[in-house]
Amino acid sequence: MEKTNNNIPSAEELAIYIKEATVSVNTKYEQSPVVLMVDDSIIGTLGNFSASIGKAKSKKTFNVSAIAASALANSTVLHYRSSFPENKRTILYIDTEQGEPHCQKVLQRILCLAGLPKNADSDNLIMLGLRKYSPEMRLAIVEQALAQFRIWDWSL
Repeated sequence: MEKTNNNIPSAEELAIYIKEATVSVNTKYEQSPVVLMVDDSIIGTLGNFSASIGKAKSKKTFNVSAIAASALANSTVLHYRSSFPENKRTILYIDTEQGEPHCQKVLQRILCLAGLPKNADSDNLIMLGLRKYSPEMRLAIVEQALAQFRIWDWSL
């Protein structure tokens, strides 16, 4: 993943990007492998990058915890079913709203739902609590974490 920068491409460069990004009904595209489902509905394919947004107190954190636990266990957790390749099983969980004590509770919940001991860190789950940082610093930390933990990899 390239680092975010404030250099705006020229009109010619943007035209090339637009041409590359144009989707056609007449082109056959390769489907990414399905790695996450709810019952029989596909909700994630390999290479997706997801965020959860919604109203306050709408159980976003619990929902994401169940998804993360399913991915961590590479099995079914609360109707979420995961099947990730062995070399694509690192989870980077980023929370920008909650403090460290709450993030720790979420981390323990994920481990418990995944059937793992909640008093031992998992090598396949990295949780970052970024509440205390400015938005600019959060972005820089996220970009570095994606590179450092090799989360973002265009070679599926």
